[in-house]
Amino acid sequence: PVGIDLVPDALATKEISIGWPLAKGVLDESLDYWAFRSVIKAAYHASEPSWVKSGAAASQVWRFVREMSEGDLIVVPYGSSFHVAEVVAGAVSYRPEYIDRHAAFRRPVRWLTEDAPIPRAQARAALQSRMKTYNTCADASDLVAEIKDALGQPTTDLGEAGQSAQPQARSFGGDLRTRL
Repeated sequence: PVGIDLVPDALATKEISIGWPLAKGVLDESLDYWAFRSVIKAAYHASEPSWVKSGAAASQVWRFVREMSEGDLIVVPYGSSFHVAEVVAGAVSYRPEYIDRHAAFRRPVRWLTEDAPIPRAQARAALQSRMKTYNTCADASDLVAEIKDALGQPTTDLGEAGQSAQPQARSFGGDLRTRL
């Protein structure tokens, strides 16, 4: 956000973060989605008659605060590469010292690519495509096998009748050739 590279800080602190720091009230666990969205609108889009922008922001913050859980894999695009982290035990925290960096909401993680990011070219096409989203926090639960593949972790891919399928290509070019 606002031109600040947050990845080195995330790797050092073993935390991921999300913006919208003026909406601290979203941590109230009693809020349903509609009240949660109202907190975002009041903090960032109060003068706008439409709920479109606050709805888009709320869905991203909701995913970060309410839907992520221990064991989830997080993909962090970083230039021509990407990092992968695993969410560890611990609640989302609000750290006011990060307000100016738009990173006050924080969640503890274990970096699986701490030593070196993975080149995007090594990711399968679907994962490369998802990393191009303009959202800060997008769901990729349908791409767990692709994420594990990029990490070099074994995945079970069964074809018809439970037979082992051929390994899928590990790159965009390979996926494209296979589909053609």
